[in-house]
Amino acid sequence: MGDQYYVDEYDEEPDMDELKDYMSPDEGDGDLAGFERPELNVDLSTAVVVSNLPQVVEAKHEKLGGVVRKVFSKMGTIADDGLTHPFDKTTGLTKGFAFVNFLNPQDAKQAAATLNGWQLDKSHLIKVYPFEQLARLRSLPEEYESPEPKPFKPRVDPSSWLADEQHRDQFVLRYSEPHPSGKLVHEAEVMWSEKLQTPSLCYGGEREKEAGKAWCELFLMWSPQGTYLTTFHVPGIALWGGERFEKQGRFPHKDVKVVEFSPCETYVMTCNFEQGDKAIIVWEVLTGQMLRAFPMATTTAADGAASLFRWSADGKYLARKGKDLISIYELPSMRLLDKKSLKAEGVSDFEWSPKDNVLAYWAPEQANAPARVSVVEIPSRKELRQKNLVMVSECRLHWQDEGDYLCVKVLRHSKSKKTMYNNFEIFRVREPLVPVETMEKKQQVAAFAWEPAGDRFALVLGDVPKLEVTFYTMKGGAGKNELQELETLQDRPFNHIYWSPMGNICLLAAMGDDVGPHNGRLEFYDVENQSTLKQTEHFRCNYIEWDPSGRYACTAVSQPVTGSHWKAQMDNGYQLFSFQGERFHEFKKDNFYQIQWRPRPASLLTSAEKKKVVKNLRKYEKRFEKDDREKDRRKAREAMSDKIQMKLEFRQQVAEMNLRLEGRRQELVDLRNGYDSDDESHYVVDSRTGEVVLSVKEVIQ
Repeated sequence: MGDQYYVDEYDEEPDMDELKDYMSPDEGDGDLAGFERPELNVDLSTAVVVSNLPQVVEAKHEKLGGVVRKVFSKMGTIADDGLTHPFDKTTGLTKGFAFVNFLNPQDAKQAAATLNGWQLDKSHLIKVYPFEQLARLRSLPEEYESPEPKPFKPRVDPSSWLADEQHRDQFVLRYSEPHPSGKLVHEAEVMWSEKLQTPSLCYGGEREKEAGKAWCELFLMWSPQGTYLTTFHVPGIALWGGERFEKQGRFPHKDVKVVEFSPCETYVMTCNFEQGDKAIIVWEVLTGQMLRAFPMATTTAADGAASLFRWSADGKYLARKGKDLISIYELPSMRLLDKKSLKAEGVSDFEWSPKDNVLAYWAPEQANAPARVSVVEIPSRKELRQKNLVMVSECRLHWQDEGDYLCVKVLRHSKSKKTMYNNFEIFRVREPLVPVETMEKKQQVAAFAWEPAGDRFALVLGDVPKLEVTFYTMKGGAGKNELQELETLQDRPFNHIYWSPMGNICLLAAMGDDVGPHNGRLEFYDVENQSTLKQTEHFRCNYIEWDPSGRYACTAVSQPVTGSHWKAQMDNGYQLFSFQGERFHEFKKDNFYQIQWRPRPASLLTSAEKKKVVKNLRKYEKRFEKDDREKDRRKAREAMSDKIQMKLEFRQQVAEMNLRLEGRRQELVDLRNGYDSDDESHYVVDSRTGEVVLSVKEVIQ
């Protein structure tokens, strides 16, 4: 039965004048004196229409209605007599559609968003519409008319910056400058990082400034592969890309606080932490289409969207933590995988593998059931490994970026709950049966970090200021398959670990007020050679990031965009260091908010090709050294040319001043009553000769 049937039959607006004919007049009725008749409630926002239901005989009418009620009751509370499922006595079959009335509009909207396109059985894919949309559906023409195609607009090259001949990386700055009016002028600049020199400007929002606009009003962030630069504005967010950072899309979502791209950059999620049906929205990047919206009622602002939603490594799935379950949505349909959530009793947190569609989650102890960590393969839902734990207070999940290992940091307590200690449960995910190694530490854990694309990790233990930094490898022992300690650095104040993206080099940092006078101390450490490259300092730095190539690291003292009275404004700014720890650039700005390196997409080289590059590295080094020497010569010539030009300009100015002075000479003589100060005959030259002993040397023969 088509949609048009119930549109025509049930979508007519009630005629209020006609209804008055059926109402009794209250004039002269003493019993109803002062009585006000209630207004007829014609609000239909709580109702939905369900079409494409099976047409069944009368004997199955009640059973089908029960199925429909069961499905829709999961979306919210259905009103009494809130299910209307018409039966056609002429045909002896149900009419193929129904009306469901909820107690509140939010449940009706959720049902329309969630169940539209839901597979009721093998032959029936139901359609669910808000009742209020029927008038719009009725106005649609009988014949489909194709919309006018939009004029073709060629897309800018999103990867133009990767073809830079000098192989430079980019970073973005966000700060404000004071204006004579007393207001702050928003500044956002994309910079090229030059080799051990002052960065150069790539784009600073000149196009927007000419139009009298600010390129960015709030925050900035790069997409995971560096294709887009995201700017935050009050009405929503905008994406920019290409050589001159042209607008690539805009997504209207007021007061967005969190933006999370899928790793493939095909989708993006925005969240504003406000109450309503569209607090969290999932979009398709290229089309700007809203795929699905979630209300904030399922979480709290304290947890944040990031603590509830996780993208899979390939961007095919978006997982959402719920009560005793994890809902996994397929992209782009945003429907539940296999129409059901993954059961996870008491789930507290979960993380996807950075490389595979494998999901790890942990659940605390419940009643007599121990806490557990589970590793599950998606979409098969096959449990690869489960580990039960007892006396657990908290767990943290740390995946190695290649997905080879999963480290679970377990904070445990004694039976009396007065003593706390740490366990590290390390899963070898790619090995048969997923073996688990356990390491126990009695000290407090300050930091943990895996080496990128490596088999080592670093651990900071102890209490400030006497901490120890220990390095471990997962390929120790004779068989290269054991957990083994490599080295421990004693009595260090560092409470943060930052590995270079290329591995081996580790930047150790002391940050935060709890480290006291050590705040801002840095150490660049070579793990392979077990040697310190450089110890330095950036006082009060609160942000550290390596560039994608591992050549440079930036440290920054930044403040919130809204923090106009930030206590450390005089220290705000950033510094750039080489991987050996040499500082080569410093930038200070009172109202400094952000610095972020532009990410690069994953390398297209295979493991064999990478090994070939390493094998022939000396050959490539010679070519790069030659390019560097030519670049240095060119810059030296440019610098010399600039000096020569400055000297010529200075001499020209001196000649012009002398010419002006010569033109005024007679005027100056007249002002001095005929005395010419430039006439040397007015001077007496007195020459005197004096002797000064500069040094004495005694020679004994």
